[in-house]
Amino acid sequence: QLGLLPNYTLVEDSARLIATLWSKTDDGEYHSDKPYEYDRSASLAIREFAPGNYFYAGGHRHLIDTLEIGSATEPLYEKWSLCPDCGFGEIVDSDRNHPHCPRCGCSAFRDVGAHHWMLKLKTARSSAAEESARVFDQTDDRQLERYDMLKSVDVDPANVSGAWQLVDRGFGAEFAPQSDIRTINFGFAERKGDQIEIAGEARHVTGFVVCVHCGAARDARDDNKGAKPGALHEGWCRVRSGAVAERWEKIVLYHQLTTDAVRVLVPVSMFEIDERLTSFKAALLLGLRRDFGGDPDHLDVMRSELPNRTGQGRYRFLVLYDKVT
Repeated sequence: QLGLLPNYTLVEDSARLIATLWSKTDDGEYHSDKPYEYDRSASLAIREFAPGNYFYAGGHRHLIDTLEIGSATEPLYEKWSLCPDCGFGEIVDSDRNHPHCPRCGCSAFRDVGAHHWMLKLKTARSSAAEESARVFDQTDDRQLERYDMLKSVDVDPANVSGAWQLVDRGFGAEFAPQSDIRTINFGFAERKGDQIEIAGEARHVTGFVVCVHCGAARDARDDNKGAKPGALHEGWCRVRSGAVAERWEKIVLYHQLTTDAVRVLVPVSMFEIDERLTSFKAALLLGLRRDFGGDPDHLDVMRSELPNRTGQGRYRFLVLYDKVT
């Protein structure tokens, strides 16, 4: 009735997997068919199309081993600074960046440890022998890589309106248009990595080590059995011919959705017991379902925290936001 949600102007961006299958003919020549192309919403693709993962389609298992990252002189990835205490982040720019986090005041926001090379995933690639990639009907077990994923929200206080609060109960709500919902894939969950504080949580960060010249992902191509150095790069990569020196960069993948949201302040006690939080989220969605007269498929709910700049502790929120379906 207030016209806050849904926002029908939202358009979801997508990412593409280009999968090449090759085979060896009786004459000893190598032959490859036209590459297969698979599209996914970008919010799902940063996991499904991440290096080291398998994507199953058309009776084949495609190992993602390369990312489209631009060139060494004009990379598509950018250096970001991610706040250790809240969901704020920005591209590093020495001419305009804040000396501390503008949302929560964290002084470590500008530290080197808060910097990450981040790629907004658009295209991933896979290349394999057709026979080895073939999946038979009797193969039930699908190999899927596990990653350390973080979903955070950044709300600009200047955009907030309609705020109200029950002071004696620590409960309130506010409308937050133009909120940034950021999903980040920090790399492999079960491999050795760094423990880094991001958005108020300790994250396991391995990143994806890629060749800056061809985008080949080293961890996806290295079989730990003495793979030849050339196999770590794309066939056309100039590293293989010795034209350029080998150079690797560690990046993480991200997706960002700028959307309208309602941020609900909830009592700290609700976050201490998962069942309470789950019940409240279910009740919230049930109320919306009854109000809309059907399933609110265009809405989602996530958790968020923000340091209390005027005192101790942290504010805890549930964020109801408009997503793309």
